[in-house]
Amino acid sequence: MSAWDNVDGITGFISALAAVAAAVVAALAARQSRISAEQANQASAAMLTIEQDRRHSEMTPQFQVEFNGSGLLVTLIGPVGLDQLDNVALRVRGPGPLKIILIEPLHRRPDALGLSANSGLLQVGSHVMFGLGPAEAPTGWEDAWDSLKGATLQFTLAARHATYGSWAIPGDFDISKPTPLIAHLPGDQPRPRS
Repeated sequence: MSAWDNVDGITGFISALAAVAAAVVAALAARQSRISAEQANQASAAMLTIEQDRRHSEMTPQFQVEFNGSGLLVTLIGPVGLDQLDNVALRVRGPGPLKIILIEPLHRRPDALGLSANSGLLQVGSHVMFGLGPAEAPTGWEDAWDSLKGATLQFTLAARHATYGSWAIPGDFDISKPTPLIAHLPGDQPRPRS
């Protein structure tokens, strides 16, 4: 056996060891790459959720709501970029048992209990009139409304858009104040019309 045979054996061993080391480094690099890709996917999903929430918030419908003593005139006034809503529903809470009748457009009906009514499609600049009255008005709506003066009419406008989602926008009117009262929702306090 010559010295060159020993060198060849050592060289083969070193080559095999280098191949194993390279395979280990490649496996570690692949694992790190997979971890980085998972983290990037998580970050991307988080950014998408944040962006969707931001857009939903930006597209929150803006309404002008007028209480005229016998109902609510609801007009969609914005925001820019929201051309229409697929549906606007009015739900009322107090005072006493109230019944809602959708006056405009006439082809819609309230629910069986009269506690909410749906408008259907509502475009920016157009309105829907929700007539309100006590569920049981023995002598007429005006007398029944007089019995409710001093109370607070609490309501929620539930708006829905196919792309941007749904919103629930609360509001209230002090029925004892002179009518008509106007509020811009969300975020405005009712005030008499000037």
